[in-house]
Amino acid sequence: GDADFPRGAKRGITRKRDDVGGRGIAQELGVKPGERGVGQEDQRQFTGRQFGRAAGEGGVIDDWRDDAALGLPIISGNYLVNITSSFGPKKVDGNLLIDLGNDEILTITGTVWVTGDLTFSCGTNGSLIELDSAYGANSGVIVVDGVVTVGNNCTFAGSGETDSYLMILSAKEQTDRNYPVMIINNNSEGVVYYASKGWVDFSNGAGAKEVTGYGISMKNNSSVTYEQGLANLNFTSGPGGAFAIINWEETQ
Repeated sequence: GDADFPRGAKRGITRKRDDVGGRGIAQELGVKPGERGVGQEDQRQFTGRQFGRAAGEGGVIDDWRDDAALGLPIISGNYLVNITSSFGPKKVDGNLLIDLGNDEILTITGTVWVTGDLTFSCGTNGSLIELDSAYGANSGVIVVDGVVTVGNNCTFAGSGETDSYLMILSAKEQTDRNYPVMIINNNSEGVVYYASKGWVDFSNGAGAKEVTGYGISMKNNSSVTYEQGLANLNFTSGPGGAFAIINWEETQ
C-alpha cells in the first residue's frame, strides 16, 4: 500500500546522532546494511566539516553551485542531453532534460547545478547515469533549484568503488504535500535523494540508497535501502576538482 511520512511524524525510520555534530549510524536506526527502511521524523541537515556550515542554510550547497559554474561556458536557457556522453562540471541556467535511449550512459564528470527543473527520461529498457571512475571512493552531487522528476527505468551509480554515490539534491522550498519537489517513478534506483524543504514521492517499484525529505510518500513496492557508509560520505567536486567536502555527517 501507500504510506506518507510527513515531517514530525512518529512513524518509520529516522537517523539518530551520537551528539551535536556526531555521525548518524545505520545500526542506531535498527536498519542494517541491505535492509529496507523508510521514513522521516524530523527535517535534517548535513554539515560539511571543512566549511563548518549547514547545507540547509546554503553554505555547502552554495559551494557546490560555485564549483559547477566553473565549467565554462555556462549554459543559458533550457538544455537537452540525449546521447551517451559526459557532463559536468556545468551550470544550466534553465531546465535540464536528460533524455536517454535504451542502454545509453551519461557519465557525470563534475558537479552540476540546474537553476530550473531537472527531468530524467531513460527509455523503455532503461539507461544509466553514473559518476566518472576518476571520482574514486568519493561521491558527487547534482544541485537543482527546481523540481526533480526521474522517469521509469533510470539506474544511477557511483564511480564503481565502494562508498561512492551520486546524490541529487533539490533546494526548492515547497512543503505542500500536493506539490512534491522530487517525483521518482517506476523502477528507478541507485541514488541518494535530498530535499529537506519539500516532499519526495516514490511510485511503484522506485527505490533509492537513501532519502531525506520534509516529507516522503511511498507507493506500491517502492523502497529505500540504507547501506553502510551512507552516514559518512566523502563528496568531491569531481575529477581534478577545486575542493572536497570531507566526512559529511548528519546533525540536528
